[in-house]
Amino acid sequence: MTLKNPDFKAIILFFFPISLILGSALVNLTLVVGSLFLIYESYKKKIDFLKIIWVKFFFLLIIYLCLISFFAEDFFSSLRSSISLTRFILFSLFIFFFIVEKNFENLKNFITLLLVIVCIDVNIQFVFGYDIFGFPSEGYSVINYDILSHWQNDNISVGRLSGPFKSELIPGAFISSLSLPVIFYKFKVLKTENLFGKLKNILLVCLFLESTIITGERLSTLLILSCIFTSMIICFNLKKTIFIVTILSSSLFLLPISENNFLKKRWVEAYNILLNVNESSYGRIYSSAYHVWKENKLFGVGLKNYRINCQKLSDPNPTSPHPFCSPTHAHNLYFELLSETGFIGIIIYLSFYLSLLIFLLKNIKHKKNKAIYYFGFGSLFYLFFKLLPLPTGSIFSTWNASIFWFHVGISLSFLCKRSYFLNK
Repeated sequence: MTLKNPDFKAIILFFFPISLILGSALVNLTLVVGSLFLIYESYKKKIDFLKIIWVKFFFLLIIYLCLISFFAEDFFSSLRSSISLTRFILFSLFIFFFIVEKNFENLKNFITLLLVIVCIDVNIQFVFGYDIFGFPSEGYSVINYDILSHWQNDNISVGRLSGPFKSELIPGAFISSLSLPVIFYKFKVLKTENLFGKLKNILLVCLFLESTIITGERLSTLLILSCIFTSMIICFNLKKTIFIVTILSSSLFLLPISENNFLKKRWVEAYNILLNVNESSYGRIYSSAYHVWKENKLFGVGLKNYRINCQKLSDPNPTSPHPFCSPTHAHNLYFELLSETGFIGIIIYLSFYLSLLIFLLKNIKHKKNKAIYYFGFGSLFYLFFKLLPLPTGSIFSTWNASIFWFHVGISLSFLCKRSYFLNK
């Protein structure tokens, strides 16, 4: 791709990670443009992507969700959300069909550069309370302060970070999610790099990890830690992996983040949640989603209707310090599916998900040791991780769903032959 001969398909994909920072409107614009391009090219080249079983399952899910919308409290919200899911799968297929290996270097370098910029920004916000755009961290309002003093003083402590996302506390999710393909690739090429290259790649991965940790986003930290550990086992061996992880873990205690009271409290809180999940904030929300599901076990209440139906329930423990209902969603893949799509919906969704993973594993290219494939393995790891029953954002929201489908597209594009897709 050159300035004289731009690859507009690649430009659409390259703009996607930027749109995640700029807001949902631009994310949706990117998804729609990519989807329309796929539809046009599919008609022009007679590409039949409905041959694949997992594609069929997902369109079956969309049809099912549209049907149950007619029985939802908020019919228009449910129907609109159901129909709009089409843009996600079409965008992932757009990536698969039109992002080829010649785009790899530019894509990898662009994502890496963007991640480094976001990491630098959140570190500035962590130290000074404000990032380079003037956005404050959560709860931070002190202007005249001693640099670094807020690490020990609860009264002026920096809370969760937003970085360039303004008031959205999601930089950790951005860094951890988009860095997975880069991390897998960097560890794969580590053996062939010279000393400077090895040091640069290791420091880059450390920057991703450290920047995720300081955001205070616990699930994102777990995601990137498990990615580092898994990619090292695949690229090296268990003994060497344990040694390097031990060194990395020990080095974190030498950083100022170990003195941050807010981060300490976040992980103490996570530990307490594990000790008593039922009475925790998450446990209360899961309980409410379960009760919503009990009201309509077979079909659920429709997309975006958990909140409405939850408000009708009586709180079984009104003295709890944690709210019974979430104002948005159930904060868990399985409870969200059960409450909003019912038993039938979760069966269709899991059929789609498992058939997608089987397709990816079955159709991986034969040259598994080629470094470029490890970029796709990073996205494949993300898809497996998202099956875990952990707290999560809504799987149908624009931001979360677009990242999921981005990884579906990357996995397909860098792991599978297009001929497999067309001939099955």
